[in-house]
Amino acid sequence: MQRTITVAIGEQHPWETESGRTCWYTLIWSANGSINKTHLSVGQRSVSLTIPERTTVVCAAYALGAGHPFGGAYTPLSKDSDKIILSMEYGPLADALIEISKLWPDPVALVNFDRIATMISQIDEHSLSIDWNMIGKAIVSGAFTMDDIVKWSPVEMHFEGLPPGKWVCEHPAYSDIYSFSEGSNTYDNLYPGLLRFLCLERNMELRVLVPEQEPGVANTPFWHITTADPLFLLSDAAYLELSTR
Repeated sequence: MQRTITVAIGEQHPWETESGRTCWYTLIWSANGSINKTHLSVGQRSVSLTIPERTTVVCAAYALGAGHPFGGAYTPLSKDSDKIILSMEYGPLADALIEISKLWPDPVALVNFDRIATMISQIDEHSLSIDWNMIGKAIVSGAFTMDDIVKWSPVEMHFEGLPPGKWVCEHPAYSDIYSFSEGSNTYDNLYPGLLRFLCLERNMELRVLVPEQEPGVANTPFWHITTADPLFLLSDAAYLELSTR
């Protein structure tokens, strides 16, 4: 049995707030044992999807196609609702479940998304420090408990020679970086994964990659700077024309 639901992004991305511009998004969802993808153009905040009614469908929306997603899910328990509101709080869980479903779609199609999200929030309200490998193994084995929710240890990042400016983090739980000279900046409480920062003054994007921690391995985080997405390089007139199409 199929039903049509609306998937909507329920919050502003920090870069949207900083720039005054609405991002485009890549929306990915798991359904019928496959991974599906579509794009939300600049200014588009929702889309209608036809999904199977009796399984869990997990959705994740990535601003500018990468980075920390907005997430949410439809489950058989959501049968009275015709809308999924995606939030950053549920982004990491949605991202993890979609990755798991690439190899093991059947267990993911049976998960109680809201229950797992509630359990995780008791350990980490932002879900940033969670070891998703442990949760994936538990879901696939069909024996998920609170003991399977394990936190990574935080790591520290030193930025040598970071160009001066305000670097806005893509996740509101992380503080922005204010670099006043090309000296040293230190950032605490980083966890495995990719974290991005935008500097509008310089049209640059800072990407920080923290490897997963392995015993006996240094696993040193590293960073690099790239040009900001073309969306932020457009003139106001060009952006206005793009957003009104």
